Amino acid sequence: MSTENIANQCSIFANIIESNREALINELLEYESFETINIELSHTLDCLKNISKELKWLDSGKVNLLCAVIPINLPLYSLVIFAIIPGFMANEVIVRSPLLIRGVLHNISRLLNLQRLMPHIKFTNIERTLFSEAYVSVADVVIFTGRYKNAKIIQKTCPNSLFIYDGAGVNPLVITDSAD
Repeated sequence: MSTENIANQCSIFANIIESNREALINELLEYESFETINIELSHTLDCLKNISKELKWLDSGKVNLLCAVIPINLPLYSLVIFAIIPGFMANEVIVRSPLLIRGVLHNISRLLNLQRLMPHIKFTNIERTLFSEAYVSVADVVIFTGRYKNAKIIQKTCPNSLFIYDGAGVNPLVITDSAD
């Protein structure tokens, strides 16, 4: 996908979020506070509307399979930064989410029309060990957010993959100038 197409797709997602703001707020209220939702919506829209600042990094080619294990917090923002944006660089994305947010994440995906706009992003509800065996073990890239001990277990199943560990809680992901 060209950088222009990525920017257009992000613009479409931002417009969908703005058009469905009330429905998204109602969905997210089942899971988090109104204050958190407003911050999450703001960060999500900022990410999508300002993707042009990151386009040079998103045009680096495609990988076949990317697996994303997303965190338990900020379902909308997590979907965007751990599945949708990386999804521009992958032929297939398999997302595994914590049980607690699966319903919310499913409803958010429906509101975003994700299945139509990015049909190569798929969700699985299988247990972590089966997910690792079926998908992570053959993935080109694995994005994991969670406990360090769980990251080490999952990383063992994909020794030849690019493993991106974002930590647990409010931990930044730091990538230096020397990264490819």
